[in-house]
Amino acid sequence: MATIKESIESRSFKKQTNHTLDIQVVTSEELLKFGVDVLARPHRTNFYHIFLFDKATVHEVDFEKMDIPDCSLLFLDKDKVHCFDKRLCFEGEVIVFMDTLFSVSDFDQQFLQNCTLFSKLYDTQVIELSVDKYQNVKNTARYIRQILSTFQPPPHQLLVKNLLQNLLILAQQCAEAQGFESIKSGAELDCLVLFESLLEQHFKQQHQVNFYAHQMLISEKKLHKVTTQTLGKSPKQLIDEQIILEAKRLLSYSQESVKTIAYGLGFDEPTNFIKFFKKHTAQTPNNFRQKQQLA
Repeated sequence: MATIKESIESRSFKKQTNHTLDIQVVTSEELLKFGVDVLARPHRTNFYHIFLFDKATVHEVDFEKMDIPDCSLLFLDKDKVHCFDKRLCFEGEVIVFMDTLFSVSDFDQQFLQNCTLFSKLYDTQVIELSVDKYQNVKNTARYIRQILSTFQPPPHQLLVKNLLQNLLILAQQCAEAQGFESIKSGAELDCLVLFESLLEQHFKQQHQVNFYAHQMLISEKKLHKVTTQTLGKSPKQLIDEQIILEAKRLLSYSQESVKTIAYGLGFDEPTNFIKFFKKHTAQTPNNFRQKQQLA
């Protein structure tokens, strides 16, 4: 498979000097000091984001300009490509954390894996809250920030993790109340979590449903039933969506040829990739790249 060099900026989590936990709460005032050249430039990170938006604004996530209402939360999984609007109209806080925060026990890891707010199989979720509920979330974020400023392990470590879990549970309940799809713990959720993990690892090499079903020790029919009943999409649709998204990223943020990108995404021939891309986007890879360069 061809090696592809991306020019998109990748940012890593930086620990604070006064504590050892992989979590930070950053205010809008602190964030905006980085300036438009940094914040409005598309980038991906190796950590999770929870944005708390006091006021309406726009935030771009993987080629989608998302209109953010007042008192809203935005959840971004690690590796999402996103950026602020160039006007930098952001008031609020951002909670950023690594998955290592939930690595203490199997229960913690399962909690984060099962949190559909960050799932790659769902659309990016913006949750608009009532003023009261939004204030509860802000108070929790500020309490976490206060604890981190005077961090004393181990009791504070458990408290911070529990506070973040409670915030995520509240947000999940609010999302469900607004009609966002959710899956209760059980065999179906376990199946989706495993499929998502395998897809993340192998989508560049494996495009066929039977590979994933075989790895999961279930039939293709069973996998199809789970994804269509819970997500309204077939496994093949989910695989294709992941390939298309990565293709768009590479066309936008790398200088590699369409041929190199095609081979890097597991296509035997560039013409097959071009046909695949046009089928799903109604434009050729080169046309898409040209439009992105003019944007």
